[in-house]
Formats: sequence, structure tokens, C-alpha cells
Amino acid sequence: MRFAFVDGEKANHSVLMLWKHALDDARLGTLVVAAHRAGRGTYGSPRVLRELREGGESTSRKRVARLLRERGLSGQPQKRWRHRPGDVTTAPMMPNVLDRGFSVAAPDKVWAGYITYIWT
Repeated sequence: MRFAFVDGEKANHSVLMLWKHALDDARLGTLVVAAHRAGRGTYGSPRVLRELREGGESTSRKRVARLLRERGLSGQPQKRWRHRPGDVTTAPMMPNVLDRGFSVAAPDKVWAGYITYIWT
């Protein structure tokens, strides 16, 4: 074990335990920065933690959040696409064949739907 002496003396000297924790924080800190950069600077503590755990590290989200905060890093929320009034669309518009004529003579002649929940 790499820190056998520290583990043997931690009952007597709490400073050594802090030293071990500081070394582990420094090692984890470099991994946190690498995971944050791999996520193009958008990863916050949950996604950085997921990356670390996939790499075999065992730590907590609060510790990852603290390490990110100490290094001045933070996750960026994903920007949602919004249609702006002045945007020009290149897709052709479908003709309005119903033209608000909701009364039809027979069933299965006119179908309508509401599909704004689908992102295009």
C-alpha cells in the first residue's frame, strides 16, 4: 500500500491524515479538471462525477463540487433552441387545406393534430 506509514500513524497524528487527504484532493483535482475540459467546459459536478466513476474513481458529488468550485470551474446549462420572430425558414410551408372548416360530411375525411412537443 502506498500510504502504509500514514495509515499506521493516523490514530496518533491527525496532520498526516490531512496530508493524505490533501494529496488525494490534488490527484482528484487534476482528474476533475480533465473531465470538465473533456466536456467542453459544460460539465457540472453530476456529469464530472459520472466520468470519474466510469474511470474507476470512488468519490462523492459534494467533493467533486468542492474541487470544481476551488478551481473556479462550473457547469453551463444546455442552451435551448428558440425560434425568433425574424428567423427565415427554408422549409416549405404546407398549404392550409382545412381552412378552419371543422365540420365534415363523413368520418375519416379530415385529420388534425397538435405536435409542438416534437423538437425539429
